[in-house]
Amino acid sequence: MRLPDLAAPTPPPPWRRLLRVGAIGVGAAVLVFFLGRFAELVAFGANDTEARDRVEADVRASLDAMARALRLMALGIADPASVVAAAEGDVTAAQRLFEAAAGALAQARDADYALTAYAVDGRPLAWNGRPSELPRDRLEGEEAWFFARGALGLRLVYVTPVVAGGGERVGTVAAERSLALAASISARVLEAQAHVNFGRYGCWLRGDRAGARAHAQAALEIGAPLGDNFCQREGRLLIGTVLLAEGDVPAAQKAAREAHEISSAAQQAMSLGRAERLLAQVAARREAFEAAHAHLDAAETIFRRTGAEIELGETLLARAEVARAAGDTEAAWRPWLLEAQRLFRRSRALPFLKQTQKLLLPD
Repeated sequence: MRLPDLAAPTPPPPWRRLLRVGAIGVGAAVLVFFLGRFAELVAFGANDTEARDRVEADVRASLDAMARALRLMALGIADPASVVAAAEGDVTAAQRLFEAAAGALAQARDADYALTAYAVDGRPLAWNGRPSELPRDRLEGEEAWFFARGALGLRLVYVTPVVAGGGERVGTVAAERSLALAASISARVLEAQAHVNFGRYGCWLRGDRAGARAHAQAALEIGAPLGDNFCQREGRLLIGTVLLAEGDVPAAQKAAREAHEISSAAQQAMSLGRAERLLAQVAARREAFEAAHAHLDAAETIFRRTGAEIELGETLLARAEVARAAGDTEAAWRPWLLEAQRLFRRSRALPFLKQTQKLLLPD
């Protein structure tokens, strides 16, 4: 055995190799950091505000997709002839409805769906999935989306009347979807934001003030503990709108100011424009017409800049109404109505179009 020579000089450390390995490691770490940062920017945006906007947009897009899917499912089995025949005891017609319901749900794999056809008296005629027990007033009401809580958890429900050729109601179809999402917070945020949208479009535009108020209150109660900014500002705007229509001007002003403050802090242009418009309507109710037009100037600027045609049309409609209330001549406010009419017609915003056309009619 040969022992090492202790008197031999010690070899120098491999500095070049160590530096090369170190440089490769640092370079890899820097690359990983920038790739991660790039992925974060793509997924969430450049800052908290942009990230929040994207999350809100994703939630609203998910909700819209769910609502459309439920409506398509329901309309697929809303056959008046089959519903009438099945209600009268026709087994073949009932079998057709069962098969149609099964076919409609065959491709629905992403959640727990259910589809039910009811007779006009509320008797279930055919179904598929695990339907929940729906209240009688919902089955007798008009087309609507709403939430239902029960043994099956939170569910998004769509109901629509089945109408025969003569216009008489012969039954109802209900489509349901579970909202038991993987993340319970996401489910709650989705529920809160859906309350705002259903309150605004499903209730307020149809003249249901009580429904709009109830949905707005629910959105605020659910969204507040979660810190959901969308519900905090849009829920207040909806409640303020209802309060103003009911004549409670101080409460409407308080809600509008709170919504304006939240929207401004969050840099949410659309909500800020709606808050300016609501403040203008409050000011007009107090006969502070100069202040009303100042708020409308701000709202119009926002909506023209963002290209939001329906919101701009609503603002121009509000301008005309304020000018009429102030006693201005028709020559002053009619151009606003004509532009609003063009915007509503192009956007197919029928409720606002009808309102505008009514104001354009001669007294």
